[in-house]
Amino acid sequence: MTMNVTILGSNGSYPGPSGACSGFLVQSNQVKIWLDAGPGTLSNLQNLISMSELNAIIISHKHADHSSDLQGFAVANSVVDPIEEPIAIYAPDGVGDDLEPGTDKCLIWNRVHDNDQIEIGDLSIKFSRTDHGPETLALRIDHEGKSFVYSSDTGPNWSLSKLGFGIDLAICEATYLKDKEGQGRHLSARQAAISAKQAGVRQLVLSHLWPTVDPNVALEEAKAEFGQNVSVAKMKENYHI
Repeated sequence: MTMNVTILGSNGSYPGPSGACSGFLVQSNQVKIWLDAGPGTLSNLQNLISMSELNAIIISHKHADHSSDLQGFAVANSVVDPIEEPIAIYAPDGVGDDLEPGTDKCLIWNRVHDNDQIEIGDLSIKFSRTDHGPETLALRIDHEGKSFVYSSDTGPNWSLSKLGFGIDLAICEATYLKDKEGQGRHLSARQAAISAKQAGVRQLVLSHLWPTVDPNVALEEAKAEFGQNVSVAKMKENYHI
């Protein structure tokens, strides 16, 4: 099996109608990882695998649109139907601080930070702190010579190239359009495309769009900088690397 990334949600800041915020299922020959747990992603995850099949959870930062479904997972697996073997979770400081007391028995906490590198099964993972507050970690996953990068949230003072060059697939935040650039520590679709081009990304997927942003306009602004091999993340879509 090649590395496979499935979109569980891709709305930015809040879920739009029938939508979900940031979350992805990353699968390889050996492991299944839930990457970011934005609202709506736990429901979508269970349409693909059972919660007990997960080998690890990675949360990029503590903002609710990336982590809030962790509470539901913790209650389900610590209180409702307790699992025998806790699941490893990798996250920066602050993630999990708001979980209800006693509900994280199903989790084994591992704190990760800028430049940390870990191995989960047959996946090699490196973290990089982005231009976003609080501590927010982008990551690169390498598997059998192929690479996947997830930007999480970032402003323009961080680049995908921080995680190397020649990236096969990058899912990059593109919160708004170019007319909003500079209004917050996020990227426009145009800026995401520039970052991806500089890093030699082969396939770019735009994510974290605000629900009010027209994805077709975002796509056109990104294509003007990057070229044709760019798309907007859609729920349940799969990417094989």
